[in-house]
Amino acid sequence: MKKKSLKLKNSGLVVLVLIIGLIFFFVQFFDFTLTGKVTTETADTGGLGDVGKFSSIALDSNNKVHVSYLDDEGPNGLRYCNNTAGSWPPICQGVDTGVGGGGLYSSIAIDSNDKIHFSHYDSTNNDLRYCNNTEGSFESCARVDNNSVDDLGKYSSIAIDSNDKIHISHYNATGGDLRYCNNTASDSSWSCGIVAKSCSFNAECLSGSCDPTLLICTGDDRGLYSSIAIDSNNKIHTSEYVDVEGSLRYCNNTASDSSWTCTNVETTNDVGNYSSIAIDSNDKIHISHYDATNNDLRYCNNTVGTWSCAEIDADSEILCGSDGDCPANSGEICSAGFCVSDNGISSSITIDSSNKIHMSHYSASGDDLRYCNNINGSWVCSKLADADSNSLGTPNGRALAIKKGRIVDSTSFSTKVHISWYNNTDLMYTSYDSFDPTATASCSPSTISNGGTFPCTCSGTDAAGSVTTAGTSTGSLTDMTVAGSFTYTCTVTDGEGNSASATASYTVTEVVVTGSLSATTPIAGEPTLAKSHLLAEVNPGDETTISTFEDTGIKEVIIVVNQEAKNVRIKVSKYDEKPTEVSVENTGKTYRYLQISTENLNENLEKATVKFEVEKIWVSDNNLGKEEITILKFDESAEKWNELETNFDNEDDNFYYYTIELDSFSFFAIGEKVKEEFGGISEIVDGEIRGKNFKGFWWVFSFILVMGIVVIIIYVIKKKKEEGIFENKFS
Repeated sequence: MKKKSLKLKNSGLVVLVLIIGLIFFFVQFFDFTLTGKVTTETADTGGLGDVGKFSSIALDSNNKVHVSYLDDEGPNGLRYCNNTAGSWPPICQGVDTGVGGGGLYSSIAIDSNDKIHFSHYDSTNNDLRYCNNTEGSFESCARVDNNSVDDLGKYSSIAIDSNDKIHISHYNATGGDLRYCNNTASDSSWSCGIVAKSCSFNAECLSGSCDPTLLICTGDDRGLYSSIAIDSNNKIHTSEYVDVEGSLRYCNNTASDSSWTCTNVETTNDVGNYSSIAIDSNDKIHISHYDATNNDLRYCNNTVGTWSCAEIDADSEILCGSDGDCPANSGEICSAGFCVSDNGISSSITIDSSNKIHMSHYSASGDDLRYCNNINGSWVCSKLADADSNSLGTPNGRALAIKKGRIVDSTSFSTKVHISWYNNTDLMYTSYDSFDPTATASCSPSTISNGGTFPCTCSGTDAAGSVTTAGTSTGSLTDMTVAGSFTYTCTVTDGEGNSASATASYTVTEVVVTGSLSATTPIAGEPTLAKSHLLAEVNPGDETTISTFEDTGIKEVIIVVNQEAKNVRIKVSKYDEKPTEVSVENTGKTYRYLQISTENLNENLEKATVKFEVEKIWVSDNNLGKEEITILKFDESAEKWNELETNFDNEDDNFYYYTIELDSFSFFAIGEKVKEEFGGISEIVDGEIRGKNFKGFWWVFSFILVMGIVVIIIYVIKKKKEEGIFENKFS
């Protein structure tokens, strides 16, 4: 572990160091905070002793979790769990029965048919073993590397190519070699050999010697902590730790399936412990490993063609607190006045679909399970769980898998990581979901009649897995018997408890039935039918049409408001007789009385257009023509009916339709136009003679009569004058 010291000459320097320490604190920890849901559970407490060492984890095509690990005191050693039934705790069982020392350094992989494959070390027989359930059970297990002399199979790592062929790297403890096996020629036969460098690279043999027969470097104890990965061309890539020189080494067979090219990736300090390898979509290599000299997690890649390595989740370089504590979640302990860490043990690496890197590792200083990613371009690391205690002799004791999926757009990816690990007693499982699910609420149609079917639905998606949905409403969810405007809320929850919600609105229109529709005898002066419509919102300038007033005598109402109005209710009531509230009966023949009333509208109403309907049979039965129908509005202050300008619109087989313009609502009467009386004179209309009272024109007849008398008098006077009688008469 790194040791640091600090010499202070004066108080000013102390202040400066404190400021620098605070700056480092905010840089290292304030911004490096993971946001998301972390769930940690005990996966398996079964077996006869400690369970969970040497765990390895993988996800199938349905994103179900599968884990292999060691039952330290069990009869078989190798154990396996999965959560295919739906949730944790998973189904767990022993595998490779009859092998007493199995389960060490286990590694798991899943093929294209979701069949499970294991490699593991049999410590009783010093063998590499392989198991699968391709036939339905895990009884298909066998020894792989047929070398009866050497101690084979430690630090095994398994991978499956695009043809579902198996590839395993492992360590020959007797010869100090990295070995590689595959079954590409036949599912039941294995080909194994040494992954080595030729003698032309003898300088890298260091103190070892070169075997000209095998053309390998011997004596350098290669192959510890091996990890294997396969690229898009089914070429093999391995990482390993070379003990004699403390280096991280990388090998591949990209040039030829039967020959290997190896290189030392890092040689400075004691590096390469607990190596883990992954390959991105561009076939670039990424390796995590442990720097035992500086007690740090390190990460290397060749994305630019040459190897580049860096320290990840490093010491914060800040001073210890006055109480000797270091920042929470830093995974650090106080040493010589500084906060330092021992991170990187049992590292595991994986890559998501946007080629972002994810690593899990153990912090011996903080005794924590830690996780790092570079999703946003820089490294973010944080504690995920308390590991309780760690056995440093359990490499590969923490394994990482990731479910990846695209959400929102091409630059946004969900990342749900799954980690299996050992807490010195049990197999543990931790998941970290970095994105909330997406909820969608929809109400269609947004306006429904009273008693209609509930119109809203709730749905959700989560790129990291399945979701559960729940919808709630301020209104009834089944029987729409309450009128009004309501909000529907859709809540979506993913498997980790992350939730999201969305809302939509809907309106239930009121249908009120009274009078003769609910009683045998109508009540005089009371409405026999009333219907109302509620509008959640009406915007200025918009023409809003309501046509839900069937059987009332009103076909539709169109309103325009001068400012925004909310929760606007328009109610139409039909009367078969003069309404009780109206003091004056309408003169003439009346088809129907109506009332239009509103809520939250009058002060905002700019204009209204109302279309009325009149049955043709009523017009005919009352000896009227369609031009003789009018709409009257009751003036409450003057207590009289005022005839409105009524425009005939159109007709169909049963109705005549008329339109009026309004700026307010009241009681209305539909009936015949007021008649102009011309006494004794009749008019022929539509072939019929109809009597007219023309009271308004009596003065015309009087004027004619007077003028006639005057004309007669003038005529008589003129006549008498001519005869001379007039002068004698009045002399």
